[in-house]
Amino acid sequence: MSDDAVCNMAYEGRVDTLRERLSKDPQAVKQTDTCGRIPLHWAISGGRLEAFNLLIEAGSPVDLPDDNEWTPLMIACSVGLEDVVHLLIAKGCDVNHRNATGQSPLHYAASKSFVNIARKLLQNGSLSAMQDNIGSTPLHRAALKANVAVMELLLTYVSTSDVNKADRYGNTPLHLACEEGSRPAVLLLLKYGARNDIQNKESKIPSQLCKERALAKLVAGEE
Repeated sequence: MSDDAVCNMAYEGRVDTLRERLSKDPQAVKQTDTCGRIPLHWAISGGRLEAFNLLIEAGSPVDLPDDNEWTPLMIACSVGLEDVVHLLIAKGCDVNHRNATGQSPLHYAASKSFVNIARKLLQNGSLSAMQDNIGSTPLHRAALKANVAVMELLLTYVSTSDVNKADRYGNTPLHLACEEGSRPAVLLLLKYGARNDIQNKESKIPSQLCKERALAKLVAGEE
């Protein structure tokens, strides 16, 4: 069988076939496909918990990055598998590993609004204000999607300077929350010290990105 075949078994959750394959070739647990992924990556991506547990018991590497620097933990954070995240962290996986776009597991938890996963990462040393390749922090990612619960969590970890940190385009989290039009997200950021006078690379302050006049007035301090 090809390396891809073993990965397909894991992704599709064909546990009996996978178990038989591993019994014949224990090293198959470490085989990579054309993307540099091992079966564990694919079991997590497919949400196949039984296959995941089988691979762990068979001695799979747990923190191996694929060709785009995605680790199993990063995938688990992206798809929202809390139990898998807890186990991988307990096994010592790097919570601050960056993939090819510079994003950490926390960036994905923040973007997808997986607040429990974000909390677990932060409790285990995840850097709350790490910037990716375009300068986005996890707070930027959460603000862009108006994921208020994750934002509230992150804001208990970051400094005021991090609240006002700009990305490559000069946008702060407040710029993004205004563009999204989320009053709760805007109010939360202002409560934690977000400045309303920072210009982005297009010389726009946050209130100028609001589509609703009432929200723009609130951000500008006119309400």
